Amino acid sequence: MGLTSKILPSGTIIAQDVAEKAFLETYTQKAPSEWINGSVIDLPLHDETCKDVQGFLTELFRNYFSASGQAGQVGENALFKTPETLRRPDVIVYQATDQSHTPVEQALLIVEISTPESHRRDRVEKFLAYEMARVPEYWVIDMATEEVLFYHLNDNGLYELAELDEAYLYHSTSLPKLQISPDIFWQEPLPDSDEVIALAKAMLR
Repeated sequence: MGLTSKILPSGTIIAQDVAEKAFLETYTQKAPSEWINGSVIDLPLHDETCKDVQGFLTELFRNYFSASGQAGQVGENALFKTPETLRRPDVIVYQATDQSHTPVEQALLIVEISTPESHRRDRVEKFLAYEMARVPEYWVIDMATEEVLFYHLNDNGLYELAELDEAYLYHSTSLPKLQISPDIFWQEPLPDSDEVIALAKAMLR
């Protein structure tokens, strides 16, 4: 068993001693939940602000793929299998797959929109799970502190906090030419559909 199996999961446990197959058959059609080493964890629903950020990112990534011509897909709350868990990231960017859940090797980038309730889960539990799964990039958008943490795997397979450039932009290591300012997530209102399309195209010029 790996390191993540020794960490007690945070959140409300709604069932224990559940096999992975049973979780997929029974719980995936119910309220959002995750499977952690045999325990089923209930996931609270996001508020409207978090949903807006989630929708903005999904639209941005999809327009990025459309404008760049690169093959890729974007999912919201899609099941992602790590070595010891079935997680449900807020946003996941992955290579095309026809499977019911996203295989480890297909993931390119994961984003979690963090709230006080999910702070430990996003910064500790999922950090370790995604690192162990070798997800190339992991973003944590903390809505309470208005902080964005961009992590990428280093040569040793460990997450390293990325630095912003002189223009206060983060440059993705998995999606060529994709760059973003953390400040955009606190913008009110967030960019609309036309602005997102223009933003994606501007990155690729």
